[in-house]
Amino acid sequence: MANWHLIVPYDEWATEWLAAHGYRHPPVQSGNRLPTDSEIEEAVQELGITSNAPLYIDGVGVGDSFNIRGDLVLELRLLRRLAERVGQMWVYPDSGSPAIVVDPTIDPEAVAAAWLRSESADDSWTEFLGKLSDA
Repeated sequence: MANWHLIVPYDEWATEWLAAHGYRHPPVQSGNRLPTDSEIEEAVQELGITSNAPLYIDGVGVGDSFNIRGDLVLELRLLRRLAERVGQMWVYPDSGSPAIVVDPTIDPEAVAAAWLRSESADDSWTEFLGKLSDA
Protein backbone atom coordinates (compact mmCIF):
# COMPACT_ATOMS: atom_id res chain seq x y z
CA MET A 1 0.00 0.00 0.00
CA ALA A 2 1.23 3.47 -0.82
CA ASN A 3 2.04 6.15 1.71
CA TRP A 4 -0.49 8.86 2.47
CA HIS A 5 -0.51 11.88 0.18
CA LEU A 6 -1.56 15.21 1.68
CA ILE A 7 -3.89 17.15 -0.63
CA VAL A 8 -4.11 20.93 -0.32
CA PRO A 9 -5.25 23.66 -2.71
CA TYR A 10 -2.35 24.82 -4.88
CA ASP A 11 -1.60 28.38 -3.77
CA GLU A 12 0.98 31.16 -3.74
CA TRP A 13 2.77 29.59 -0.78
CA ALA A 14 3.35 26.44 -2.85
CA THR A 15 4.70 28.40 -5.82
CA GLU A 16 6.97 30.44 -3.55
CA TRP A 17 8.32 27.26 -1.93
CA LEU A 18 8.88 25.57 -5.29
CA ALA A 19 10.53 28.70 -6.75
CA ALA A 20 12.77 29.09 -3.69
CA HIS A 21 14.08 25.59 -4.35
CA GLY A 22 14.45 26.27 -8.07
CA TYR A 23 11.77 23.81 -9.24
CA ARG A 24 9.59 24.42 -12.28
CA HIS A 25 5.93 24.87 -11.47
CA PRO A 26 2.76 26.22 -13.04
CA PRO A 27 1.30 29.56 -12.00
CA VAL A 28 -1.56 29.55 -9.52
CA GLN A 29 -5.02 29.89 -11.01
CA SER A 30 -7.64 31.80 -9.07
CA GLY A 31 -10.31 30.01 -7.08
CA ASN A 32 -8.40 26.88 -6.06
CA ARG A 33 -10.05 25.14 -3.12
CA LEU A 34 -10.60 21.73 -1.55
CA PRO A 35 -13.47 19.57 -2.78
CA THR A 36 -16.48 18.87 -0.60
CA ASP A 37 -17.53 15.39 0.46
CA SER A 38 -20.30 15.42 -2.11
CA GLU A 39 -17.95 16.52 -4.91
CA ILE A 40 -15.62 13.65 -4.07
CA GLU A 41 -18.50 11.16 -3.96
CA GLU A 42 -19.79 12.43 -7.30
CA ALA A 43 -16.34 12.17 -8.94
CA VAL A 44 -15.87 8.65 -7.54
CA GLN A 45 -19.20 7.63 -9.07
CA GLU A 46 -18.45 9.31 -12.42
CA LEU A 47 -15.16 7.44 -12.66
CA GLY A 48 -16.76 4.14 -11.67
CA ILE A 49 -14.48 3.68 -8.67
CA THR A 50 -15.91 0.88 -6.54
CA SER A 51 -15.59 0.33 -2.82
CA ASN A 52 -13.08 -2.46 -3.42
CA ALA A 53 -10.71 -0.17 -5.37
CA PRO A 54 -7.22 0.32 -3.92
CA LEU A 55 -7.98 3.90 -2.90
CA TYR A 56 -8.47 5.38 0.55
CA ILE A 57 -9.50 8.95 1.38
CA ASP A 58 -9.36 10.42 4.88
CA GLY A 59 -9.96 13.77 6.55
CA VAL A 60 -12.24 15.43 4.00
CA GLY A 61 -14.14 18.35 5.46
CA VAL A 62 -12.25 18.47 8.76
CA GLY A 63 -9.52 20.99 7.96
CA ASP A 64 -7.49 22.68 5.28
CA SER A 65 -6.33 19.42 3.69
CA PHE A 66 -7.24 15.79 3.25
CA ASN A 67 -5.28 12.57 2.70
CA ILE A 68 -5.41 9.98 -0.03
CA ARG A 69 -3.51 6.78 -0.66
CA GLY A 70 -3.65 3.85 -2.99
CA ASP A 71 -2.98 3.30 -6.66
CA LEU A 72 -1.23 6.47 -7.89
CA VAL A 73 -2.88 6.49 -11.32
CA LEU A 74 -6.31 6.09 -9.71
CA GLU A 75 -5.50 8.89 -7.24
CA LEU A 76 -4.47 11.20 -10.08
CA ARG A 77 -7.54 10.33 -12.16
CA LEU A 78 -9.78 11.23 -9.23
CA LEU A 79 -7.86 14.41 -8.42
CA ARG A 80 -7.86 15.50 -12.07
CA ARG A 81 -11.64 15.05 -12.18
CA LEU A 82 -11.97 17.05 -8.96
CA ALA A 83 -9.66 19.76 -10.35
CA GLU A 84 -12.25 20.38 -13.07
CA ARG A 85 -14.54 21.61 -10.27
CA VAL A 86 -12.22 23.03 -7.62
CA GLY A 87 -9.07 24.10 -9.43
CA GLN A 88 -5.47 23.11 -8.90
CA MET A 89 -4.41 20.89 -6.01
CA TRP A 90 -1.03 20.05 -4.59
CA VAL A 91 -0.30 16.40 -3.79
CA TYR A 92 2.40 16.30 -1.15
CA PRO A 93 3.56 12.76 -0.23
CA ASP A 94 4.39 12.08 3.40
CA SER A 95 7.39 10.06 2.21
CA GLY A 96 9.35 13.13 1.06
CA SER A 97 8.86 12.21 -2.61
CA PRO A 98 8.27 15.03 -5.10
CA ALA A 99 5.02 16.98 -4.90
CA ILE A 100 2.60 16.86 -7.81
CA VAL A 101 0.51 19.79 -9.00
CA VAL A 102 -2.81 18.48 -10.32
CA ASP A 103 -4.98 20.44 -12.71
CA PRO A 104 -7.55 19.38 -15.31
CA THR A 105 -4.89 19.11 -18.05
CA ILE A 106 -2.63 16.45 -16.53
CA ASP A 107 -2.32 12.97 -18.00
CA PRO A 108 -2.54 10.73 -14.91
CA GLU A 109 -0.71 7.80 -16.52
CA ALA A 110 2.16 9.93 -17.82
CA VAL A 111 2.51 11.89 -14.56
CA ALA A 112 2.47 8.69 -12.47
CA ALA A 113 5.08 7.06 -14.71
CA ALA A 114 7.38 10.12 -14.54
CA TRP A 115 6.89 10.37 -10.77
CA LEU A 116 7.71 6.68 -10.23
CA ARG A 117 10.79 6.93 -12.51
CA SER A 118 12.04 9.91 -10.52
CA GLU A 119 12.04 7.86 -7.31
CA SER A 120 15.25 6.10 -8.38
CA ALA A 121 17.12 9.35 -9.18
CA ASP A 122 19.70 10.89 -6.87
CA ASP A 123 17.55 14.03 -6.71
CA SER A 124 13.96 12.89 -7.30
CA TRP A 125 12.54 16.42 -7.01
CA THR A 126 14.77 17.80 -9.77
CA GLU A 127 14.24 14.68 -11.87
CA PHE A 128 10.46 15.02 -11.63
CA LEU A 129 9.96 18.79 -11.60
CA GLY A 130 13.10 20.00 -13.32
CA LYS A 131 14.87 23.26 -12.54
CA LEU A 132 13.72 26.78 -13.33
CA SER A 133 17.01 27.40 -15.09
CA ASP A 134 19.49 25.05 -16.71
CA ALA A 135 22.34 27.40 -15.83
